[in-house]
Amino acid sequence: MTNTQVQVGRSTGRSSRRRWGAAAGSLLVMVGVAGGVTPAQAADSAISVTDGIVAETGVSTGYMVIGRGAAKREPVTITWGDGTAEIARTSCSVQRAKSRPGKCRIRAGHVYSSPGTYEVQALTAKGTLLDSGTVTVVGEPTSDTPDIDKPALGESSLWRSTMLTRINEVRAENGVAPVGSCPRLDQVAQDYAQLMADTGHFGHTGPGGESPWDRMADGGYIVRAGAENIAWGQPASEVAQKRWEESVGHFRNMINPKVTHVGMGGAADSYDRWSWVQKYGSGGNCDLEGRTVDTPAPM
Repeated sequence: MTNTQVQVGRSTGRSSRRRWGAAAGSLLVMVGVAGGVTPAQAADSAISVTDGIVAETGVSTGYMVIGRGAAKREPVTITWGDGTAEIARTSCSVQRAKSRPGKCRIRAGHVYSSPGTYEVQALTAKGTLLDSGTVTVVGEPTSDTPDIDKPALGESSLWRSTMLTRINEVRAENGVAPVGSCPRLDQVAQDYAQLMADTGHFGHTGPGGESPWDRMADGGYIVRAGAENIAWGQPASEVAQKRWEESVGHFRNMINPKVTHVGMGGAADSYDRWSWVQKYGSGGNCDLEGRTVDTPAPM
């Protein structure tokens, strides 16, 4: 059993209120596909993969993977056959999923850069095959940046990309524009997560008295509007994200229409207990001298 603590910050202004809680138990979602293993087909799956699609290079396939019927709160791993993968979940908030599950769906599409025939698989977190299909991609190879950005399967940045996708799904469900990834805020969030892991400190006010906005400014991001979510004790990024969605204060930060950027950090202490940070902001400079923050964390 893992004891989980969360602290909720307000999404507007510079003041904050604190609410502490504990959740007995936690869910660790392990994502992985074993090479050369064909998992057994799951019976009566609510997930379908459209078969026989013909797509063009550089153009989205559209919603090729669809979750039918009631909301599916557990994530689905989608492998696109070109060495990339993603985690798909319903776009609904926890509240919407409980009150109107028929409105909640999983939808995912992909952009291919090279022509060919690819097998697309949807799998559970344990590797059970839910459904599969093929897509034939035609056209010339393209080096253009696709409009759906996904890291290669196994890269340490996958957890950040997956969390960003989930944040924007929640924002879309609530009628709010998406936020963009911000390397500079990733660095600020990672530095604070590491500090909390190293020192055992937990709080929006740092051990030296600095506020979340002080940390953003010190990191080179001058904020016009901002918010911070922190969590401790969750064994994986998916679990931390779910806990934030279930907390009113964290959820309010997540759908704050005034913010345009987000950065994420995760770090473990010597006992492998993880600290997690989300930094939301608008108006600041995201460029980190051309660098990105690529630190591993369990998903």
